Amino acid sequence: MLAEPAPSVRKAALKRLSTVVDTQWHEVAQSLPDLEAISEDMEEDIEVRQLAASIASRVFFYLEEPSQALRLALESGDGVFETSGSQSNKAFVECLVGAAVDAYIRKKGKEHGGEDEKDEDAVSALPMEKLQAVVEFMFNRCYSEGNFEHALGIAIEAKEIEKVRAVLDQCAQRCGAEKLYQVLMFSFTAATTLFVSKAFRYQVIQVIAEKLQMLSNDSNTSNSIRKQCSFSLANAFQVLKDPKAVSTILCNLLDGTDHESLFGLQLCFDSVESGDQAFVNGVADALPTKGGESGRSDEIWSRYDKARRVLTGGLTSELAISFLHKHSDSDPLIMENLKQGLESRGGGRNSTLHNCAVLTHSYLNAGTTNDAFLRDNLEWMKKASNW
Repeated sequence: MLAEPAPSVRKAALKRLSTVVDTQWHEVAQSLPDLEAISEDMEEDIEVRQLAASIASRVFFYLEEPSQALRLALESGDGVFETSGSQSNKAFVECLVGAAVDAYIRKKGKEHGGEDEKDEDAVSALPMEKLQAVVEFMFNRCYSEGNFEHALGIAIEAKEIEKVRAVLDQCAQRCGAEKLYQVLMFSFTAATTLFVSKAFRYQVIQVIAEKLQMLSNDSNTSNSIRKQCSFSLANAFQVLKDPKAVSTILCNLLDGTDHESLFGLQLCFDSVESGDQAFVNGVADALPTKGGESGRSDEIWSRYDKARRVLTGGLTSELAISFLHKHSDSDPLIMENLKQGLESRGGGRNSTLHNCAVLTHSYLNAGTTNDAFLRDNLEWMKKASNW
């Protein structure tokens, strides 16, 4: 009937096929060339063309050809992406949406100078306007279901900074401060661990920093979220190499209550542990000095002195050495027995066992500043030559 010259007959055949394609697709597959020809025939009625494209798209779906299924589905009208209906229809829609998102990401990646894909010809043949419509449909569904992380993943992979900003704006409008903070942390983790493009990473972190500042300045935000925002902002500004911004956050905490000042000192410790000493020095240099301005009490200035000691005064090293020294459980009797055993064996200057004993002493007392055995046995230690 698909080969009949009468349009009404072909239309009736297509309507009949549309009702059985989900169960008889293996038989309908034999007529795929006819279906594609009808869908591309501009002399046919638009309803007939869309119906033929829809049937062919479903056949390609069952044949596990998502790119071909998507190509025809984009020509079959707007209702093809509706998730209502049977379970098989939902699976069909999910497959099309996934293929559309992948194609959209690849086309956007090519626009941003990405590498060519193997299926570049198939992807480039898809109309960008229709792909964008499908992606917008996906974004709206994520917004309504509260899956902002999924929408962010698409925007990030497509390297669209405006989409990232739009997703975060939607999250701020629809959700509370706690959910927004979780989404911001998800995007920050993705930005710092997954991105290849350094320039796009900076753009995303700048947007995250703006949203964190907005969240921190909101009077409706709880104190716990504000404190978390302070630490996250400091991490963001450290990636952006902006020590003055971190210094501003630190000043706000040190000028606050005793509890807030403790958070400020913790922020100093975290900055030192990051290992970027140049950044830490920049933060310390940006802190105000007592002689440079007035208006703060002596108690507040003492907090700034403590912060500087943490940042550049070597307090972290002192604490680490003190901890290792107090918790050292090395037994000096072990070294004494090793020494006596070597002497009884006649271990000389070139003895490998002597070198092993020296290394044993270093492992036992590493970082503890405990050098009692070394001082008491300097002559014996000098015998080591196989370092």
